[in-house]
Amino acid sequence: MRTRTTAHHAGRWTTLAIALLTGLGMVEASAPATAQQGQDHGPIVVRSSAEGLTLSRSVTHAGKVTIAVKSLYEDTGDGHPAAGGAIMFKLRPPATLATLRADFKDEVSDDDKVAARGTRNLTRHARFYGLAEITHKKTVTVTQMLSAGTYYLIDNLELAQGTPHLVPLTVVGTARGHNVKESHRQATVTMTAHDRYAVPRSLPAKGTISVRNRSNTPHFMQMWPVLPGTTDETVQAWLDHGARGDPGFFVNGPTTGLNLLSPRQRAQMTYDMPAGSYLLLCELRDAKTGKPHVFMGMHKVVTLR
Repeated sequence: MRTRTTAHHAGRWTTLAIALLTGLGMVEASAPATAQQGQDHGPIVVRSSAEGLTLSRSVTHAGKVTIAVKSLYEDTGDGHPAAGGAIMFKLRPPATLATLRADFKDEVSDDDKVAARGTRNLTRHARFYGLAEITHKKTVTVTQMLSAGTYYLIDNLELAQGTPHLVPLTVVGTARGHNVKESHRQATVTMTAHDRYAVPRSLPAKGTISVRNRSNTPHFMQMWPVLPGTTDETVQAWLDHGARGDPGFFVNGPTTGLNLLSPRQRAQMTYDMPAGSYLLLCELRDAKTGKPHVFMGMHKVVTLR
């Protein structure tokens, strides 16, 4: 059973934030620029491994961009799949990387008021474009509209282990098309203004879903396997008691999720997971109360079929 102490803010989002404030700073890493404007071929492949984050190309054209995130981290040997992945963001001027580092530091403060300020400032200083968290040998593909500019990608596990390198992605030109077309049969997960997930009772175990953020704050959507029969009432009762100890409903198995997505953003997420019950959750601190969203009810048990 993988230990998940949301009460102590020890989720993967927390490891990202803590790493950013370690004082080691952010180091911009180089990525091979193997594509030029008008020469895009297929999705950009992002590989997350112990050697760092690499991109198959570092330049792409504005418009519909598909990014395939692969985790090459080896399993830990304790029965728990190792998770890697990437988060992508774009700074909002005049914010700098130092500004964003200070915002992350506030977001994980023990003082709820300071944490709330951190979330408000993250919303103000950067726009987040998700990407994905995945377990060993899995691939998640994220498709969305990107405008011209410089984006930065961060490796999930590298943040937790040491100096957080940033890998730049340059988007050039003018967007071709206005949106990413969605099939009317495509399942949609909506992050709502009430900090909830609006989601069908079941999602595909293998396929593509649409994820939309219609709230006024960033959110993310982790997907953790749980025992069949687990209910949101059971999860909330555990959270109401401080999320102490093993609740007994988490199970070992691959995990995935869409990383931080800003308000008014949407993305298509393509994945292949074992069928079963999963818990969707968001641990970002609330912009008003400073409490993690999952404690405030932002969780949903769904079935992947």
